[in-house]
Amino acid sequence: MISRRQALACGIPRSTVDFWCRPTGKWQKLLSGVYLTVTGKPTSEQRLVAAMLYAGSSAVITGPAALRLHRLRSPGPDVIDVLVPWAVKRQSAGFVRIHRTTRLPRAYRTGVIRFATAARAVADSARVLTSLDDVKAVVAEAVQKRACSIAEIGLELEQGPSRESVRLRAALKSARAGVRSVAEDRFRERVMKSNLPAPQYNV
Repeated sequence: MISRRQALACGIPRSTVDFWCRPTGKWQKLLSGVYLTVTGKPTSEQRLVAAMLYAGSSAVITGPAALRLHRLRSPGPDVIDVLVPWAVKRQSAGFVRIHRTTRLPRAYRTGVIRFATAARAVADSARVLTSLDDVKAVVAEAVQKRACSIAEIGLELEQGPSRESVRLRAALKSARAGVRSVAEDRFRERVMKSNLPAPQYNV
């Protein structure tokens, strides 16, 4: 992966960069000003690097992509959500979805890839996932694998925007009740509706 700025800084003539970046050239354009210098389909890691090169050095990957970097399972489309400082004028493009924020999280790093804490990634995932079951599954996975605590997710919920927070609030309510999976949550709801005593779960 290389950006146009990096290529020019390495001394590659502008005309050569332009020639290699043509549709029939030796470099593949993944995003504006970001190129894959080998043939073939880009890997997941190359896409993450491309997102970082496009969004800038202060960017932090969040959402489902960040959860996977924490080795957690996450549903969701093959889109990379990236946080950038509020002052950065960068637009979403291709497979990168830009989120401008005044509250950049603490970041982990693997190579050039910077990604948000698990709690922030869970909270941001909840805002882009449209299914309540998916949000509940993300919360349960992160808590059960001790990537973060319910309290840490709750703090991210309260400090973040209220927009699209309803599903995360419901998922946290289930998690605090000790529900370990979506299936258990549905069973609990059926029990409550039938007025039978609910089973007890260890928290």
